[in-house]
Amino acid sequence: MIQMPKRELSLTRLISPERILSRLPGNARHQVTRALVGAAACDLGLEAKTILTTLAHQPGQPTFGPARGVAMLHVGVDVPRRPAAFLARLKEPIAFGAADGEFVQIVTLVLAPTDEPSTLLRAMACVARRLRSRSVREAIRTAHDAVAIFSILVEERWPAAASDFHDKEDRRAKLCRLS
Repeated sequence: MIQMPKRELSLTRLISPERILSRLPGNARHQVTRALVGAAACDLGLEAKTILTTLAHQPGQPTFGPARGVAMLHVGVDVPRRPAAFLARLKEPIAFGAADGEFVQIVTLVLAPTDEPSTLLRAMACVARRLRSRSVREAIRTAHDAVAIFSILVEERWPAAASDFHDKEDRRAKLCRLS
């Protein structure tokens, strides 16, 4: 039997239109990472250098993500007291060191309290589950702006198709609800 977490995470609690960079320029991983970290630092009242230093202490680790043009940076930080997610849609796909070797156009940054590693994993799973859907990824790539991307991420009208799941067991494990 699958044990449900005490507090379910929702994308509406993790991300907002203000946390979405809808047309980020950049042709290198470090540029995109700095832009996402800068947005996170500004939004959460953190030092960008602290986040970058923590990310730098994960050398050689492949970028996590649901693959297919999506990369997910993740880090535990002393604050915020609850998890947060940021998303960048790049103007052009770039090499990002993704585990599948594909170029990426959607990059996320997920942050959670350092002392709650399970919360970080649940937040990452929540974001990854939504971005696993081919229809959601394509809609994000063609969306007009950050508000449109946010709507695609959180609205039920963009359900993940059953064919988008790698493992049918994932459908049973509802660690994250969309709203």
